[in-house]
Amino acid sequence: DETIQVWQRENEKFNKKISGPKLVNVDASTTKGIDRAKKLGLVQSGLADVVFANLNHYELTMFDSNHRARFFALFRHPIERAVSLFYYLQVAEWEKNANMYQPELASMTIEEWLFRQRRDKGDIMNILMKRFLNKTQFTSKDLEKAKDIVQTKYLVGLTSKMEESV
Repeated sequence: DETIQVWQRENEKFNKKISGPKLVNVDASTTKGIDRAKKLGLVQSGLADVVFANLNHYELTMFDSNHRARFFALFRHPIERAVSLFYYLQVAEWEKNANMYQPELASMTIEEWLFRQRRDKGDIMNILMKRFLNKTQFTSKDLEKAKDIVQTKYLVGLTSKMEESV
């Protein structure tokens, strides 16, 4: 398609529009789709209130100084997240990434796994800090900068309060 089209689900029985989200014919989950959205002027058209994407900020190329993006993030308590991941990795045989399925974790305690994670890879906050700040060692000033980024650039929700967050 060479134009942006908007559609809404219809109730076939009554031939009426169903209340709910309107959708546009743009796929923001791929670089090709984002390039198409830019070419068609999706953001500038005002037809989309929300764009779902997860391409490490490539989606920002759709926006400009008159049409700025704001990120939405759902945060999960780090202990809850770690426990969930530990058990998920033991059964995730369907995962395409070979590092995800780790049935050998069933013979390990969660404490042993957490110690190994910290030693081998670093925790998720360090990974995010490395990405945002391009550093490997962090100071309290770096922490304040990271908190400022989240506070000013993100709408934050909590998975423990999902209904209120979305």
